[in-house]
Amino acid sequence: MSQCSYDSPKRQTVIADLARRILEYYDENHEVHSVKDVDLDSTSDSSSDSSDEDISPLWNGRLKLLDFGCGTGLLSQELIPYCGAIVGVDADPDMVEQFNAKVSFQGLSPSEMSATTTMPSGSSFDVVVSSMVFHHLDDVPSTVGTLVSKLKIGGWLYVADIEGHSHGERLLQRQDLVDAFIANGLKRVTFQHATKVKLWMSQFEPGAEPVMGKNGPMFKIRKQAMLVVGQKNTMTTN
Repeated sequence: MSQCSYDSPKRQTVIADLARRILEYYDENHEVHSVKDVDLDSTSDSSSDSSDEDISPLWNGRLKLLDFGCGTGLLSQELIPYCGAIVGVDADPDMVEQFNAKVSFQGLSPSEMSATTTMPSGSSFDVVVSSMVFHHLDDVPSTVGTLVSKLKIGGWLYVADIEGHSHGERLLQRQDLVDAFIANGLKRVTFQHATKVKLWMSQFEPGAEPVMGKNGPMFKIRKQAMLVVGQKNTMTTN
């Protein structure tokens, strides 16, 4: 996939909105933010009423963050101003190359932000994030376990994805993620709807609207993007 198609304004709008939900998540009162309807037909940037005053004090500018399934770095680009260092991981070497090219263009050093196809060893990260990845996966609990193993004690895992969406036979549901978080020992596990997105599907799903495209019928449907958050407790073992 080319950078042009992957980094479309539509995708950037959604990822930027999800990044704000991650940054504004505040554990002490389990604040649930209002659902923002992002129209993926629109190529204009979404406006936001939020400011840096809304960002959780967790994001102190010194955090070491792992971005799992980082792609070309859209989410990392949104979060780097609030982190000390970011490591991206993606199975696609082309995505990793584009990620690192962006970093170089910005004048950032690899120690500040870089991507690789290999999962780092050890448990050295304050935060692990993953956006729009889990609906591709067959084994959600195992992957959550791997990500938890990369967290420091007291670290946080944030997973954002589309509820009821999949590229396989089984749809990813909120309870799949919540159960996987709990099964892997995470505490303070919470769920919230983060935003709404409009998807174009090649196959019909209940609630979808048929639309004739250039290459045949397509189906338009709105779905909720969800954010599941949990903390690696001091009693958690790998």
